[in-house]
Amino acid sequence: MGTNRLEGLPSRGQNRCDLHPADWRIERSGAEVFPVTGLPQEFDRARVSQLRLERWNGATAINPGVRDGARLNGDKSKDKALLPGDVIYIPPVGPQVALIGSLNTPAIYELKTGATLEDALRVAGGLTPVAAKQSIFIERINDSSRRVLQVSLNSEDAGGTKLENGDIVSVLAIVPRFENAVTLRGNVADPVRMPWRPGMKIRDLIPDPGVLLARDYWLARNRLTTPERSQQLNGVERRGEETPAGGLDSRPDNQPQVKLASVLYPGRAPEAAVEPQDRAAPGAIGAAGEERPAASNRPERSALEVNWSYAVIERLNPRDLRTSLIPFRLGKAVLDRDEAENLPLEPGDMVTIFSTSDLRVPQRLQNRFVRLEGEFESAGVYSVLPGETLRQLAKRAGGLTPQAYLFGSEFLRQSSRVDQQQRLDDLVNSIERQSVTSSANIFGSVVSPEQATAAVHQVSGQRELVLKLRRIRATGRVVLGLDPRAAGVDSLPDLPLEDGDDSWCRARRLS
Repeated sequence: MGTNRLEGLPSRGQNRCDLHPADWRIERSGAEVFPVTGLPQEFDRARVSQLRLERWNGATAINPGVRDGARLNGDKSKDKALLPGDVIYIPPVGPQVALIGSLNTPAIYELKTGATLEDALRVAGGLTPVAAKQSIFIERINDSSRRVLQVSLNSEDAGGTKLENGDIVSVLAIVPRFENAVTLRGNVADPVRMPWRPGMKIRDLIPDPGVLLARDYWLARNRLTTPERSQQLNGVERRGEETPAGGLDSRPDNQPQVKLASVLYPGRAPEAAVEPQDRAAPGAIGAAGEERPAASNRPERSALEVNWSYAVIERLNPRDLRTSLIPFRLGKAVLDRDEAENLPLEPGDMVTIFSTSDLRVPQRLQNRFVRLEGEFESAGVYSVLPGETLRQLAKRAGGLTPQAYLFGSEFLRQSSRVDQQQRLDDLVNSIERQSVTSSANIFGSVVSPEQATAAVHQVSGQRELVLKLRRIRATGRVVLGLDPRAAGVDSLPDLPLEDGDDSWCRARRLS
């Protein structure tokens, strides 16, 4: 074994060499190929060629040509095997140039005498696909002052620009703007960027209504046919039905089920998307003594319905770079083929389509679903006509059966449930604050162990009361003010209907 000496200075920059002057030990003479690795791939071959392997064999210094072109390309045939006592000398780095920006290998490179911009870009791996060839800047120190040169590679002599020591070459990327595109986005099947052509209009971008039905609509529908959901939807769930495990399902029929908030009640808070509790829900305000099965198999209104009354074009003014909004009536343009609403498009326009849950539309344009249950001739879920009332809808559903007991009927409304729950929460919060104050007064007046024990029980009782009150959920029941002797569909009030309303007419008890 023997020792070799590494001397000289490492190259500086992003691709710097981690070699330091040191003694290296080799296992046996001539076994190791020349081991200098990690040097930056600068394009100054002339200076790197000064790297020397000093072997004092009769005062002879050998240049191994470590960084010649053959070695850079993987050819190690010119490497020299090391011998004990060899000295590897790496000379100091010479002039340098920095290449930054949209390059494949941005770094600081050693500058070869007479190197050009084209040479530098080639050694840096070339430009990336998004490099702006017309926007290359060279920062240079000239006469103790900084100057900036702009070079465009589109010109013939740009690549021949000579580089100097300390130059910083910056290659910018192109602006991510599509010069000839029109964008369709929002409540659509596929947001798309289409090529613009002269004379292009709204219907060229939206040729038929089918492109406006979002994929989430079909995903929500497809989820209803998954094996788990299909088993749930196979009929009506009732209390006491056998579970797949063979036992009885102890879950109450009236347990609220959380649906997708964007399916049943769009535009509301997530808590408003909980289905109304059954009339017999334990602890529910207005709960009645009669129970009914909770049917899960029912139509649901999609929150992704297209807002046909409004869409908008976003257009950038190239003069002052301000964005303007150009609204149009989508239904008139696409469904009615109204040329007045079929607006012309310009390059860079962005057309946004909204759903009915994005913007609250007038009631006459809302698609409202209402449930009629119980003693209606055709109980079910109905799409309410504009301005239709409860009495009119009941007549359209065939009226009431002879067993209908109107005075015992219930009418639930989602907006009322939210208001009732808010008032109930405010009441419970007030009771809780009073309980905290009362507890402090009770413990402050304790003077004996017996009084302390009684105070603990009293405070515990108040806390349990607050917890029970917090478990109470509002149902949204609306009082219809019916006469106990009311009979027939004409006795129902002309109550305007809202989306999510639920009317249940009980049957008379036979006793």
